Amino acid sequence: MDPVAESRPPDRLPRFEILGPLRAWYGDSEIQLGPGKQRAVLGVLLVNANQPVPTHRVVDAVWADEPPQNGSNVVQKYVAGLRRSLEPDRSPRTPGKLLSLTDAGYLLRVPPGHLDLDVFHESVRRARAARTERRLPDAAGQLRQALALWRGEPLSGLDGALFDATRDRLTESRAAAMEEWADIELELGHHRHLVGELVRLVTEFPLRERLRYLLMLALYRCGRQAEALAAYRDARAFLSEEFGIEPSAQLQELHQRILHSDPGLDPPPPTPVTPPTPAPAMPAPSMPAPSMPAPTMPAPSMPPHTGVERRRSRAWLARIIGVLLPLLSFGLLGWGVVAYLAGRRESRLLGLAAAGHLALAVVFIVAVALGAEPGQPPTPITDAVGMTALFLAWIGSTVHVALLDPGRDV
Repeated sequence: MDPVAESRPPDRLPRFEILGPLRAWYGDSEIQLGPGKQRAVLGVLLVNANQPVPTHRVVDAVWADEPPQNGSNVVQKYVAGLRRSLEPDRSPRTPGKLLSLTDAGYLLRVPPGHLDLDVFHESVRRARAARTERRLPDAAGQLRQALALWRGEPLSGLDGALFDATRDRLTESRAAAMEEWADIELELGHHRHLVGELVRLVTEFPLRERLRYLLMLALYRCGRQAEALAAYRDARAFLSEEFGIEPSAQLQELHQRILHSDPGLDPPPPTPVTPPTPAPAMPAPSMPAPSMPAPTMPAPSMPPHTGVERRRSRAWLARIIGVLLPLLSFGLLGWGVVAYLAGRRESRLLGLAAAGHLALAVVFIVAVALGAEPGQPPTPITDAVGMTALFLAWIGSTVHVALLDPGRDV
């Protein structure tokens, strides 16, 4: 028995969500997870749930190329904050049981069914087992339950190589599950209700030729042969323009069979849907246990790339504003931008750089003030020092901010 499960009742064990923004719950109450870096530390531990994570890996994942000088102490501080949030009943001097420090690193114990990603994988596993046994309605229902857990871009708001790689991997898992769901629905004869969803999926995942295959087949089975052939032409044009290749042999073969109205492509008789075997559920408000939809309802979906596009837009806006501030202020505000980034990234070196930019701005202001004293004509040296300081502050801070890329912190 898991020691966490032994020590606390099930309703007092937190449940975690990473198939969207990172969130945690006790029953119906959302847990406040603290500042952004603390949430990122939790994200690293959840990506490696039930496995120890060395401190240096946490630092690399959360701070990348701007690690704090006292990385171990900073991680320890955020872990302490997470313990207070996740184990509020724990005595301050009692070792953490949910989140503990082992010889191999920090270990976050997550019992089965308490992480939405685990529930997703379990539902997909059940679906594939049901499909192997030819229980197709049960398989389709399990996949609908799995896909209903997705609330947006996984781990949205967390940046870094680890989170980007995890997002790519999870997005691939979701795409494969949706592809398998659509394949099963076609086998069940539900092609008339699939076309709209398949059009959206092809737009979201244009490189997945299997989705294009399923779209062509669904269109053909709906009596829309011309549109099925147009879908093939679209696929061929996209692959040729983007990569200089032809569609796969499977897609070309389907195209020929559609051209010749192959009777083997005719649809099977529609199959009524029966409720699937229940999958492990996470009864948090944001992840209600999904009821079994009618066959006319498409699988839950997300707008294509919505989270990614919003993040890119914010990043570009931050880059533009960050560079324009020192540029248009002739460098007098550049130190403020660098100081802001130093605080966000917890970098002492950037703090020293901000002080250097501020010193140049102060030298310029002092030189102007000395040259403006009544009855005292400005000296060439004062003018030269002031203009040199202004030039260095202007060009230096603008280039420095551009190289720091403020968009990374959005």
